[in-house]
Amino acid sequence: MIPRTTLKSRFDKSTVVDRDTKFILVFNTAKNTQVLPGYYYWYENKWNNLKNLTEEDGLPKNNGKAGDLFFDYSTKDVYFFNGSMWLSMTTSDDTFYEAIFENKSGVLKYKNSVGEKIVINLPELVPNFNYPKTISLNAGKETLNYIDNNGRFTVLKLDILLAKSRNTNVTSTF
Repeated sequence: MIPRTTLKSRFDKSTVVDRDTKFILVFNTAKNTQVLPGYYYWYENKWNNLKNLTEEDGLPKNNGKAGDLFFDYSTKDVYFFNGSMWLSMTTSDDTFYEAIFENKSGVLKYKNSVGEKIVINLPELVPNFNYPKTISLNAGKETLNYIDNNGRFTVLKLDILLAKSRNTNVTSTF
């Protein structure tokens, strides 16, 4: 459920934001010179309205701009573009907020729930890895999804990727 709140300004931290908040989506009920009623999300220390929301069935098919949102009608998942990849908003911890995908090298970096830094070199682990047109990480389903430049959609299980990155003797199919 999306919280309803009364925002005082685009920089109002008093309502639902604390020092650890990286991202939150709210419905604003107030009307003033800086904000009108509607959906807003907290990103980069300010409230942003949802004018940059894309709504379709399926996963994001193209990269966005940092702060863009994507709503998957078929699964009801909401994705947030952090500047390098789409991240699902099914978790409230910072684990996937700090995720970075380096497109040139194919390396995925993120912190797990205990703060351990994880580095997964996808070209070394995934047979026929094609550098993706777009990539998304779904925390709730624990999957990494990508669409390559030929339009092929691939779903990878994070636990298998992690096991393979720690032990090259692990064999499994995605």
